[in-house]
Amino acid sequence: MEIVEKNKVTIYRYDGQYGASYSVGISKKTQDGKSELGFMPVRFKKDVVLENKTQIYINSAWLSFNIKDKKTYPYIFINEFTTLDEAIEPSKEVLENKKGQQEIYLTDDDLPF
Repeated sequence: MEIVEKNKVTIYRYDGQYGASYSVGISKKTQDGKSELGFMPVRFKKDVVLENKTQIYINSAWLSFNIKDKKTYPYIFINEFTTLDEAIEPSKEVLENKKGQQEIYLTDDDLPF
């Protein structure tokens, strides 16, 4: 099952005795209109390290699982993602480039019609 999320998601980091583990915050609406927040474990490629509450955009991910003692433990494997800072950086560059440009004002006399 492939997972691609267009909205940003928050990754939570927990440092336990076996190292860092990650989960993603997910929410849903209940029948009475309230929101419920839950967490699902996630895994990344080998050398990925994220801080707690890092916001990312998921580009490529899939649902996977482990089996231990005949119990299934699902998790999301996030293969490709973009952090919020990486997504914002190109926009900052565009704004900085526009700062150096001069604005040109036209009057009615300058127009050919």
